[in-house]
Amino acid sequence: MTKYTLDNTTSACFISNKHDDKDVNVTLEDGVTHVVPAWSVSILPDCKTVAYNSAKIKTQTSVMVKRPEDGLTQSLTWSWMPENLQPFMTDEKGNFRKNELLEQITTSGDQSDYLWYRT
Repeated sequence: MTKYTLDNTTSACFISNKHDDKDVNVTLEDGVTHVVPAWSVSILPDCKTVAYNSAKIKTQTSVMVKRPEDGLTQSLTWSWMPENLQPFMTDEKGNFRKNELLEQITTSGDQSDYLWYRT
């Protein structure tokens, strides 16, 4: 449980349950016990009443079904073509380093605006 207090008067509590398959009972300072469902977070804006629990939110789920496209007589194919980036880069590996944020379109120097960031 994490408790945040503002000016020693107003408090809010966050209770998390990291168990995958087990609900837990949590008793707070005032003696009230709260049930926290498995793998969820409860928010108590006054540290007394649960206003939100992530396990009780209803979300839409979709099931993907793989099936052939009607009327398609041949299977789809893909191909790969190497892209020569050497003329645009500063070393043999195609890397350059800056200690500042760069504007993406200007830095990429082409129509694709493709950049690969690594830290």
